[in-house]
Amino acid sequence: MSGIGFGIGFGIGFGIGFGIRFGIGFGIRFGILGLIAGACVADVPSDVIAESHAAQRDEAQSVTPPTIATRAARLPDVVPAITYDPFTPAAVLADRELDLPPSFEAGAVLHRGRPDDRVVALTFDDGPGGVTTRRVLRVLGDHGVRATFFVLGANAERQPKLLAAIANAGHELGNHASSHTSFRSLFPSQIHAELDQTADAIESVTGLRPRFVRPPFGRFPPSSVDLIRERGEDIVLWSVDANDWAGGSAESIAQGVVAAAQPGAVLLMHDTAPHTADALPLVIAGLTKRGFTIVPLSELLARPAFR
Repeated sequence: MSGIGFGIGFGIGFGIGFGIRFGIGFGIRFGILGLIAGACVADVPSDVIAESHAAQRDEAQSVTPPTIATRAARLPDVVPAITYDPFTPAAVLADRELDLPPSFEAGAVLHRGRPDDRVVALTFDDGPGGVTTRRVLRVLGDHGVRATFFVLGANAERQPKLLAAIANAGHELGNHASSHTSFRSLFPSQIHAELDQTADAIESVTGLRPRFVRPPFGRFPPSSVDLIRERGEDIVLWSVDANDWAGGSAESIAQGVVAAAQPGAVLLMHDTAPHTADALPLVIAGLTKRGFTIVPLSELLARPAFR
């Protein structure tokens, strides 16, 4: 049926229905709206829509899964960096810390290391995540890469053995609060409680309390900077987001991370996402191809990971 035909039918049917239910006045008004809707549909021919779907289907079917080596070889060498949302207060605060202070004084808001060093840090949020975290640990171990895991207190309490496995493998642990609730919606006492629960879980395994804090979603009120400084901790955000939490293939995740990496970058991934472990070998190979060395956050930021 053409768009005009659809509009006439839709308008008459809609008008009669509303006329019976709400009166003739309403019926006439909604009948006119139906005619307008039909005219809008007529502007997009059905053959154009069909061709668009067909093109997408053909493109998807033409892609064959290549090997890890071939996929890594295809990753681009230089692409402009993609950073986190510049409209959040976190981003504004982080921009004040592009040049790291030489001291270890707490209270900094950081999102990258020095831009003249060809090193990057891999960080993982939201774990421990059971099987997915174990797969990430296996890949990191196979490649001799150390990373930093920002864990949720609720998950850490449920899986203390996996938390210990992360620490025993030489990785750093950071504080991602307990329930993944935005700090913007919490009172200061609640922020303290969220951070303490996670720090307690980490201390029970390592004997140390973490210094690096990553607020859930990277969002926090400016007032919480002083709160975290008083705790002797630093806020650490990121400069490249893998968006692995949103799905996507291993190849597309890796391409985004490797293309966006710049000297001193803090890379954000999620050890709870299903395709992260598959993307990780490609990320490591692609970063190595571009001449980057992957280091833990404490080395990238020249700050201790624990206090």
